[in-house]
Amino acid sequence: MLKLVDISTEMYFVAVDPELQASGIPAIIMSTLLKSSVENGVKYCETGPKLETNGAVHSMWKYFEKEQHKRRRCFIKRI
Repeated sequence: MLKLVDISTEMYFVAVDPELQASGIPAIIMSTLLKSSVENGVKYCETGPKLETNGAVHSMWKYFEKEQHKRRRCFIKRI
């Protein structure tokens, strides 16, 4: 019997009330997601867009191997 396993997952936006952001809730969410991913054999993760200047979001991923393969930018041109 064949068992198909998806070894990748997609993570998009997670919102935490600004008053609770420093309380460790983002860390609990990441910990839970990582534990579940490992238990289910996930090897790769695709994240949604994040601001280049958002240090808090980038710091959550600093211990992982990463490869930037997409970039979105917005520009303003006054006409």
